Amino acid sequence: MKTIYISMILFFLSLSLHGYSQNDSIISDKFWTLGITLKYQSGLWGGTVPAHPENESTPLKYDGFGYGINIDYRLIKYLGIHFDILNYSRKTNIAYKDGYATSDWVWEMTDYQNRLVGPFDNDYFYFVNAAGMRLGVRLYLPVGDKIKSWYGIYYSFYTWYAGIYNKDKTYTYGNVDGNISNLSYLNLGIEIPMKNNNSIDIFAEFGAPAVRNYEINNCIIEGWTFKDYGEGFHIFGYNRFGIALNISPSIKKK
Repeated sequence: MKTIYISMILFFLSLSLHGYSQNDSIISDKFWTLGITLKYQSGLWGGTVPAHPENESTPLKYDGFGYGINIDYRLIKYLGIHFDILNYSRKTNIAYKDGYATSDWVWEMTDYQNRLVGPFDNDYFYFVNAAGMRLGVRLYLPVGDKIKSWYGIYYSFYTWYAGIYNKDKTYTYGNVDGNISNLSYLNLGIEIPMKNNNSIDIFAEFGAPAVRNYEINNCIIEGWTFKDYGEGFHIFGYNRFGIALNISPSIKKK
C-alpha cells in the first residue's frame, strides 16, 4: 500500500509540474481538481492504552501519517467546495513475544494481586484506525499576485476501531468500533498555483473527533473489560500538517 501511494504522489507531482511548464494561463474561475493528500499527525495517548510492555513506560505521545484523495470545485474566484476521503492509523506496543504486559488496569483486573499479564505468543499492538469523508467549503484570499491562502470548514463522518492485535491483525485480544461525526473548522492552508489550474496545497488542521465512555470486552483475558470513564481518545492526531497535489482536467477556453 505504501509503495502504491508513493507512486501516486510521484505521478500527480509530475502532472502538476508538467502543467507548470506549459504556457497556458489559468482558464477560468470555475474549475475542478482531483488530488491526493498526505498528512502528518501527532497527539497524546492519554490513559486510553490498556497496557504496555513490561519494563517500558506508559506511552504518551504518538505520531504517524494519514492519506486520502480530494476533489475541489471552485464556484467563484474566492469560494470553492471541498470533498475528501481519508484514512488514519496509529499503534503502540502492548507486549512482545514471550514477554509480559503491565498497567494499573491489569493490577485492577487481578484484584490488585499482580501487575503483569502474559506471556504472549507473539508481538501485540494497540491499534487505532479511522476512515471517513468530509464535505464543506473553502474561502480563498489572495496573498501576492498568485498564491492564495484559504480557510476551510467541513462536516465529517468517520468509522473507527481500536483494539489489541498481532502485527498482521489476524488475531485480536479485544476490540471496539463505532461511527462518529463532527464539524471541522480549524483548517488553514495556502494554494500554490501551477498552469492549467493545477496546484499544490500546503496546510495545517487542528482538532479531531473524540470517542468517550467506550468498553473493550474480553480485553487481553477472557472476561476482562477495559472501560473508559470519560477521558476518551481522538480518533486521529489532534494536530495535522499536510500537502495535497491537485490536477485539473478542466477544458481550456479558446
